[in-house]
Amino acid sequence: MSSTTGLLSAAWSNGAERVQANFRDGDISGKGNAFGTWIDASLAQGRFLQNAGVFRIDPDVTWGNTADHQ
Repeated sequence: MSSTTGLLSAAWSNGAERVQANFRDGDISGKGNAFGTWIDASLAQGRFLQNAGVFRIDPDVTWGNTADHQ
């Protein structure tokens, strides 16, 4: 099994506000590229912390050294 993966991450913070974007692209054993992206955000207001996030992950994305069981 061989794999190639790239991860790009960028964050912005301004006191109580924070946003982070992540992009992941890679392939495993010649199956072609699988792409994933997710964005997380948080806002602190007094005693309250609000978090939100969205994501899109292609089928067959392989994380770390997970094995291919097909």
